[in-house]
Amino acid sequence: MRSRLTAINGKPIDPEEHKGQRNGWYFTREYVLTTSRDLPKDNVLTEGQWWDHAKQPGSDEAMRTPSDFPLVSVEEDAAKNLGLTLGSTLTLDIQGVPLVAKVSSLRQVDWGSFSINFFMILQPGSFDGAPFTYIATTRVPTTLEIPLQQAIVAALPNVTAIKVGDVLESISRIFRQLALGIQA
Repeated sequence: MRSRLTAINGKPIDPEEHKGQRNGWYFTREYVLTTSRDLPKDNVLTEGQWWDHAKQPGSDEAMRTPSDFPLVSVEEDAAKNLGLTLGSTLTLDIQGVPLVAKVSSLRQVDWGSFSINFFMILQPGSFDGAPFTYIATTRVPTTLEIPLQQAIVAALPNVTAIKVGDVLESISRIFRQLALGIQA
């Protein structure tokens, strides 16, 4: 789900105010959001609690109550650059509809894992009724890549399959050429 950050703690974000700033990108970029019941395997919680603790008796009072905002977990560098702490609220514009979410946790993300990672993950149910896109990854032996891709496209013609290995090889080739150019 694509979104734009429009306010933090109720204060509107002025993109012009952040132009040229080192961290301005965090205020002006488009965020791709997801929901997840579980903490992704390549993520480590550094502050706060994941949703499974949010509704337990005696849990942190900053966690969600039935009448409160949906919870969001934010990647720790993004949180630092945006000035977010536990309990901060974010207003996100999702296809013209505002969604206010409360920061319940901060996460360290292993961006080098090449897993699907997100700056912001919301608790399940946050997008109920909204149209959204699914994304998935899989790793198979090289000999099964083409047959798997053909089977997916045959069964689901509206699905786009991308061979990430080919993309990574292209990027690697470009970096090798850049390195040769710099050495020359």
